Amino acid sequence: MKKLLLSVIPLILLLSGCAVLDRIIPQPGLVNGTYTFYPRIRVNQAGVEKNLYVDRIVVQGEFFTIFITGGPTGRTGDGDYGNFWHRHETILLQNLNNPGVPFNPIGQGEDDDAAGTGGFYLMFRNVTGTRFSLTSTRVTPPWVFDEIDLNRSLELSIRQPDSPAAGSPAGLKNGTYTMPSRIRVNQAGIPMNLYIDRVIVRGEYFTIFLTGGPTGRAGDGDYGNFWHRHETILLQNLDRSGRPFHPINQGEDEVTGGFYLMFQNVTGNRFSLTATRVTPPWVFDEFILGEPD
Repeated sequence: MKKLLLSVIPLILLLSGCAVLDRIIPQPGLVNGTYTFYPRIRVNQAGVEKNLYVDRIVVQGEFFTIFITGGPTGRTGDGDYGNFWHRHETILLQNLNNPGVPFNPIGQGEDDDAAGTGGFYLMFRNVTGTRFSLTSTRVTPPWVFDEIDLNRSLELSIRQPDSPAAGSPAGLKNGTYTMPSRIRVNQAGIPMNLYIDRVIVRGEYFTIFLTGGPTGRAGDGDYGNFWHRHETILLQNLDRSGRPFHPINQGEDEVTGGFYLMFQNVTGNRFSLTATRVTPPWVFDEFILGEPD
């Protein structure tokens, strides 16, 4: 069975000691979100259909991720994945509205989240356009998904570009804000094993508690990208663009077995939390603080 491979290069953003990433912005013509296809789009070889389908596409900033599976509905595994696995130079994503140099994947991995298909994904970068073909040239005749049109997707779960709020956001109340369901981090739309459990506000201090699972005492999870190197960890007020907040401290959480990040003088009640030390960055897209428990 294939193993996870994400051929991306760690990124360190050090700008006078401060990492700056105010927003995750999609490429022109694209909107951040998940584009789901029903019926799924099937591959063919010179018109002969094969057991491989495009299920959905996730766009997050500069990253464009295609999820592929082996059947027309449900959790259908890898299918005939071999021609679209490894050897990225033979895998070509072509903008059909503006033909030119095709895009090649920068990474791949398994779609093994509980809500996934059991298939795999191909990750691309800096893709432009909304209508594509996807081809594997490692066999003759090539395998081709003839047309993938994002405008014809069944479901677009989008996060609209942020607009400034009128006036200053209301101040936060002291207390504990427990997430109704823990917020999960993602990397260009791929869920990773790290969750926000709760936030505690005490005066000028704002502390986020993270753990490795959706419920219970789940330990640290994949904590490494949010541990130390505080200049690469960015808490952004989504209702007021500007310089993000960086942690001033960190430590262990005895409640969940996870850890915490402490910030100071935070304003707002709707946030994203990003780790930029890897590419694509790890992002908690949005968490909102209503009333404390």
